[in-house]
Amino acid sequence: MQMKPIKIELICDLKEISFHENIPFYKFGKTPYQLLFMKQIQMDYVSLLSDSVVIHENNSIVALRQFNYDNNMTNIQIYNMNLREKLFDKNFDLKVEFWKFLKDQIIIVSQTTVSYLDIQEQDSKHLFERSGQFQQGQTQIIGFDSDPQQNWFALKGISPGIEYNVEGHIQLYSKEKNISQYINGFACGFGKAKLHSDTYESSLIALSQNGTDQNQKKLNIIEIDQPPEGNFKWKCQITIYEQQINDFPLFMHIFQNLGLVMMITKSGFLQIYEISEQVRVFSEKITNGTIFAGIQNQEGDAFYDRFYQYQYQNNNLQIIYREIKFQIQYSSLL
Repeated sequence: MQMKPIKIELICDLKEISFHENIPFYKFGKTPYQLLFMKQIQMDYVSLLSDSVVIHENNSIVALRQFNYDNNMTNIQIYNMNLREKLFDKNFDLKVEFWKFLKDQIIIVSQTTVSYLDIQEQDSKHLFERSGQFQQGQTQIIGFDSDPQQNWFALKGISPGIEYNVEGHIQLYSKEKNISQYINGFACGFGKAKLHSDTYESSLIALSQNGTDQNQKKLNIIEIDQPPEGNFKWKCQITIYEQQINDFPLFMHIFQNLGLVMMITKSGFLQIYEISEQVRVFSEKITNGTIFAGIQNQEGDAFYDRFYQYQYQNNNLQIIYREIKFQIQYSSLL
């Protein structure tokens, strides 16, 4: 019997460790559990007046955010948890709709702009203006990504569609060209793959776009840097057939060493595509719950995707923390 190329492990059920009781001011959608558990650090629970918290991916640096409705100002405080000290705080004349750590910077998305707070310089800078559907009040920001060099950025959001459907929105921004492009799609991811030769790694973006059919989407993979001399920029389009009505891609990652694109949908389907051959090589439903967050982490040759599954049972919200460990070999996919 052929072995499957993935392994799914349940890491932690938050209710079993009384997580809700230890953090009485927890608000669903405000506390970034995926970062808290990825850090795997011991922290004392303290009561702090804040709306939201984000944690640095590599260091024990925590940022807390509080909005003051009296003066319409947002205060952000930065703490080093190892040193048990406050590094600095900064006020912003805006209300933050979304924020996350991106290396040593905190991306700050307001109602009209995207900016970043540099932890080292302790100063903020404007990045770009929101455009397209991101200028509409009904669009909810669900993610923000960049390529490793931070030359390209992607703002992701969703909004209510027709007949209870959900519409996806992506705003791509080129820092070098200082231009934005709006895309009608859901998930996207940046990465590298060897396409022109065995030695040259192309910088790519993989993104899902809506097709003409309601239940059909396209996976576009585009080379975003200059190809080797004598080659054209590489791009392809792969049809994504939804396996469940009203499902949509939520999380995407490019396997740099294997030339594969991994995609996880809201309804819990995992799909893996081979870039050079432009075909789907693996598909399976990995959870019966609804996925709403995902984070990738490289450890050796394996790929770890940490995400949360949530579901309502008996009017109680249960949050389950899971880890998927991918050990993919080409022989196991053929």
